[in-house]
Amino acid sequence: MKDVKALSIDKHFLKRVEESNLPIITIHSVFSRTINLSIENQLYTIASNQLDNAPATMRIDLCHFEDYQLQPNDRITVNNFNMNVANRLMIDLKTATPWESKLPSYPQGATPLTENLAFAKAWIITQGKAEWLRETNQHQTPFYQEMGRMLRERTTNLMNGFISADVTTNVERAMSLVGLGQGLTPSGDDFLVGVLLALATRNQHALPYNEWAEQVVRKAKEKTNVISYSALKYAAMGETRESINLLLQSLFAGNQEQVKRQLGEVMKIGSSSGTEITWGIINGLLLFEKIGGL
Repeated sequence: MKDVKALSIDKHFLKRVEESNLPIITIHSVFSRTINLSIENQLYTIASNQLDNAPATMRIDLCHFEDYQLQPNDRITVNNFNMNVANRLMIDLKTATPWESKLPSYPQGATPLTENLAFAKAWIITQGKAEWLRETNQHQTPFYQEMGRMLRERTTNLMNGFISADVTTNVERAMSLVGLGQGLTPSGDDFLVGVLLALATRNQHALPYNEWAEQVVRKAKEKTNVISYSALKYAAMGETRESINLLLQSLFAGNQEQVKRQLGEVMKIGSSSGTEITWGIINGLLLFEKIGGL
């Protein structure tokens, strides 16, 4: 068994491992740089030192998990602030620095946001990893071309609906995106994560927007996988990965070089998830400009 030190731990993860009567913990899924744990059907993540902080996540001093033969349903125990992962890893939780996601607030007064959003939008179109954002792509099969068309049409309809449609219609439009697209977290889900984060930058959510967010998260639970649902749930709470918080900070108050640097960091998330989350953030923030804030 390999001894490993924990580097950082999110408040949600810390709260669970501090419980005196911790429920049964099992491995939900294993990837090269993450292990997802299930505790009472809620997802928590052990991440390698190559990844950034995130909600319900603990980072440990290990590059990857490929050498440890971990499998779904393997048992995990916690004793005296040491986590035994299937008798293959022993993680010292006492060394972890507590971490909490802090979403920056939407800026007031004169800011570089308008120019930064225009820059980020153009950068994403040319440099982003989500092919569906570009209408013409000769390398895509007819199936993926049609899926891309649906994503472009439905994301546009959703954003237009915030100006003209009622909550019920906008929830239905959001549900048409849930589960749509490629990847472990589908493209439509990732876009919605970005929109939810943009809305959450307004500290005082005004109806009907927080009502929309609550309904979307509740209904998405039955329509998508637990990993994607967790991202939607935390986004609605205003919590996200550290790299995305830094991107938002750069959009609100940074220069274009800072925006570009943070865009590059967020693009490292998944195969295309970083691009799609950012596209949702950009569209959500542009919405504020169209209607003068929420």
